[in-house]
Amino acid sequence: MRSSLLGIVAAAWLGTSHADAPPPNAPANPPPATGSLARNFTVLPGFQIDGVYRVPSEQGSWVSMTLDPKGRIITSDQFGKLYRVSLSPTHAPPKVEALDLEVGSAQGLLYAFDSLYVVVNRKREGPDQPGSGLYRARAVQGGDQFEPARLLREFDGDGEHGPHAVVAGPDGRSLFVLGGNASPLPNPERSLVPRRWGEDGLLPRLGQTDGLFQPNRPGGWIVRTDPEGHLFELVAIGLRNPYDLAFNAAAELFTFDSDMEWDMGTPWYRPTRVLHVTSGVDFGWRTGSHKWPDYYPDSLPPVVDVGPSSPTGMVFGYGSRFPAQFQTALFLADWSYGKIYALQLEPHGSTYGGQFVQFLAGTPMAITDLLIHPGDGALYFIVGGRGTSSALYRVRYRGPENTQPVPLTTTAGSGSRAERHRLESYHGRVDPEAIVVAWPYLDHRDPALRAAARIAIEHQPTASWQERALSDPQPRGRTAALIALARCGEPALQPQIVRSLTQIAWDSLSAPEQVDLLRAFALTFIRMGPPLTATRELALSYLDPRYPAGTFEVNRELCPLLIHLGAPGVVGRTLVLVDGSLVQEEQLHYALCLRTAGPALWSVDESKMFFGWLNRTAASRGGVTFPEYLRQIRLDTVNRLSPTSLAALGDSIIEPAPTDPYAELKSRPFVRAWTVNGLLPALEHLKTTPNLEIGRQIFAEAMCSRCHRVNRSGGITGPDLTGVTRRFDLQALLEAVLEPSRVVSDQYSTVEIITRDGDTIIGRIADLNDDYIQVLTDLINPAAFRRIPHPEIADIVPSRLSMMPTGLLDHFTETEIRDLIAYLESAGR
Repeated sequence: MRSSLLGIVAAAWLGTSHADAPPPNAPANPPPATGSLARNFTVLPGFQIDGVYRVPSEQGSWVSMTLDPKGRIITSDQFGKLYRVSLSPTHAPPKVEALDLEVGSAQGLLYAFDSLYVVVNRKREGPDQPGSGLYRARAVQGGDQFEPARLLREFDGDGEHGPHAVVAGPDGRSLFVLGGNASPLPNPERSLVPRRWGEDGLLPRLGQTDGLFQPNRPGGWIVRTDPEGHLFELVAIGLRNPYDLAFNAAAELFTFDSDMEWDMGTPWYRPTRVLHVTSGVDFGWRTGSHKWPDYYPDSLPPVVDVGPSSPTGMVFGYGSRFPAQFQTALFLADWSYGKIYALQLEPHGSTYGGQFVQFLAGTPMAITDLLIHPGDGALYFIVGGRGTSSALYRVRYRGPENTQPVPLTTTAGSGSRAERHRLESYHGRVDPEAIVVAWPYLDHRDPALRAAARIAIEHQPTASWQERALSDPQPRGRTAALIALARCGEPALQPQIVRSLTQIAWDSLSAPEQVDLLRAFALTFIRMGPPLTATRELALSYLDPRYPAGTFEVNRELCPLLIHLGAPGVVGRTLVLVDGSLVQEEQLHYALCLRTAGPALWSVDESKMFFGWLNRTAASRGGVTFPEYLRQIRLDTVNRLSPTSLAALGDSIIEPAPTDPYAELKSRPFVRAWTVNGLLPALEHLKTTPNLEIGRQIFAEAMCSRCHRVNRSGGITGPDLTGVTRRFDLQALLEAVLEPSRVVSDQYSTVEIITRDGDTIIGRIADLNDDYIQVLTDLINPAAFRRIPHPEIADIVPSRLSMMPTGLLDHFTETEIRDLIAYLESAGR
């Protein structure tokens, strides 16, 4: 085994097959042939998996666990009791006993401060049944028994998006509790987040399948409290539905969050991501299309995007008897796809970046929680949830590498992290020193430091800093300060803010700085209302000449601003962008904006162009709600057009039937059934200069952009191809495209389900419960699920087949393929 975490498997696109790795030990309690228990494991070389306990049905479906001081595991049925598991030092089955406590249905458990803390997640169905809330049961008799559980704080909310984890704070004096986006805030007495949050979308939103953003329910939240639960302090908001929390050795907090998979294919879908939870941050979950992009200056970007996933438990490898790189890794559980990832964090300014590998996978394996046991240094995980069969597994290292404990970095780390901590010390309180200390950081190149400074300033009286914000001499600093002022100031300040923003030299800004500036304009109009005529004309005179710009991120912000301000000609310019974009998500963003443009902004020809494009989207694919969103865009646009335009459009406003997404590709002439041996020398002998624009077009026409992202643009059901040519040579790249099943990355592995009728279904398990398994069978169409009831399943085995279609390049010449590869090379620079 290599010495680095990422050296164990190749980079994400090609991966390395572990078919030749030593098979893990058979589980001590063999799982059944079908159902939700895994029986086909893939794990990194040197590790072995043991089945510890198969949970009988009368003990329910386990979803959370913690360790008591005696090394016993305490776990909870999702809809029932708490259980204690005493592990045997031999291979004997563990002793499992129900705890004599009235609380249960816990999605968060913690043993700390001589007590068992329980986050109950269920509706109160009677006066004697504990409902959702944080409970404390003090230990007695050396921890073998507990006093009756006492409610510390009631939570309003239940279910899979309700209250979740509770973890101990690194200071040894606090608890951190997590709630999902269906759980209203638990009335925190204090807040590190400025109490000025809003939905903050400029144009009317589309979609609400994932719940409504409300003042008392600003997405998922994290609070800090004391062991007695007396005082709750809000730490962060704007999450969707993370399930767990974990602190690293440097006392930094992390969580693992997902987005609504039904929204795949839309411009507002965000891949599953690991977040560094810093003080006072709003991570931007909002209802439907009002969700913030991860680059907004009033939020923070992720540590890493993982791709399609269903996050559950997470734990650092501290105390494990694993090779050094895994002792410091952050292990992440994926419930839907049955995986555990290992993420190696890398300091990046005042926060972190990281790279991850697939550590373990099973088919199917609905992993709910993880822990490291200090007794044997093993990773334990449980599977269950939604009534599925449960089991407890153990992962141990049996390879040749050294497993001696490695020293951990427990200090504040780099100077920039210490600077961030100083800025965060002003969050949640009024201190005149905060403005003096924080202000210079508004111009810092590190987004996390800028955010920490802005949050510190927003906690101070607005009158004490508003004049400084309006006149800050640094463009980046002024932009950050005016974002704060737009959020905190009185509406009467709007003309002054707009005037100050227009004094910033546009051409002196980088594209990300231009995005920040445009966000400041948008927040000014969102928070302070429609501008008066003079202010509107000033803003238009500054913004209108900039559109269209050279990047999608800048155009993404300019388009709604100009439509909101009623810029003449904005519809025509936007339609040019729609026609020029080859990426579905980009096109839909422009359509999302155009649907709100008033009738005076449309010409008859422009309305015909728009509905011509919209009718061609019948070949577009996305998540379950994708067709509904297209339908709503059509309806909203029809309702805003003039009678003259509607009459000219005729039947073109009627929604067409869905068409084959491969139709355009199939309409191209067949060139050749390319092979690696045939294409490689042909490419190497081409001497002409590649055409990057044609390569960009081929990336779309060959269906690549439906599944893959390049520089933040494209689909997410396949791996991100940004920088792929830095990781793989030409031959390896061609092998992956022309022979996708030759080597299938573990992260994108598939299963083969054989039914009792003899049918074979190949795909990725995306969902399961006690009644059925749901399989994604087409990456181009994330809504193409096949639901298979458990009684119909004869067998489930790993498949060696990739879900990537073959023959995608057979309709392109070697020159066009060379242009495609050159485009990928340029995207990685």
